[in-house]
Amino acid sequence: MSIAMLALAAMLQGPPTPPPVITRMPPRPVTIIPAPFPTPFDASRDSNADVDAALAEARTNGKHVLVVFGAGWCHDSRALVDAMENERTEAMLAQRYHIVWVHVPIERSLRAIPVAQRLGLGDIEGTPTVLILRPDGTPVNLDDAQSWRNAASRKPAAIHRALERAVTAP
Repeated sequence: MSIAMLALAAMLQGPPTPPPVITRMPPRPVTIIPAPFPTPFDASRDSNADVDAALAEARTNGKHVLVVFGAGWCHDSRALVDAMENERTEAMLAQRYHIVWVHVPIERSLRAIPVAQRLGLGDIEGTPTVLILRPDGTPVNLDDAQSWRNAASRKPAAIHRALERAVTAP
């Protein structure tokens, strides 16, 4: 093709298309979630004393003790708390259990929690861990206490059924 034809083709196409202009959107405001997440897992509590107090009450009224090892940093622990705060589940739990909430630190090296050792659990492998004690302090579910680590994947009705079937009301 000759230079004249290339020049004619360029003139027929018009001026070159300018590059696209990229405009940046202003940044969106960030929502800060309060930390720690509001949960019943309080690191400042004496969990051994809490378990002892719950067992003392259980010996007088025949209820079992539900010891929930968890933390605000754990989505499964928060999901379990949400399911347990359902009105129907809350009523069932109040009839059958004294509930003790035990904080589990995020650092794995600190998960040898004295109350867990005392109750026969050993180190807490994952959260939440749910241990049920008879009024005399004997564990009911040592074999599956640590199976609750998937609580966020469970339906609230399934959580209700599992805790309801675990023990009978006194």
